[in-house]
Amino acid sequence: MNHDWMRRLALYASAVDDHTEEIVQRAPIDGWRETPEEIEKLLRKQLGTSDAMRKLAPADYKLTRARVCDLGSEQYVHLDYKNEQREISIYIRPKGSKLPGVVIETVNGCALHAESTGGFEVAGYQSEKFTVLIVSDLPRAESIRLAREAAEQTA
Repeated sequence: MNHDWMRRLALYASAVDDHTEEIVQRAPIDGWRETPEEIEKLLRKQLGTSDAMRKLAPADYKLTRARVCDLGSEQYVHLDYKNEQREISIYIRPKGSKLPGVVIETVNGCALHAESTGGFEVAGYQSEKFTVLIVSDLPRAESIRLAREAAEQTA
């Protein structure tokens, strides 16, 4: 079996599993930061900056909480964004190993990836500094649009 395919499946499936457990099922997990001050402090500690908090926020969504979680073998900050209709997860970490899978387009120097798994869409990219994954139940085109807009802000 193709090693890259296995790695892709593992990372994206891990993100979907985490989103399902923590956002959809609302599992009572410790470690969530809910005030803007706590979230900024967490981001500064994990990423060296808290800019991402504002830059990644999709239009019409509000950041409600954040926590550190493991996806595969890497640590990410899980940002929980909500609007009137839905809740999405954005995972961010300092740039790590290359995102697996086919590049669907390049935005602002960032290679965009998209994968469907477990009934959710995962769209991700890497900028010079960060690896970002967005998990949602949005249609694929909308999921990719969110990743494209985030890449334009954070590259």
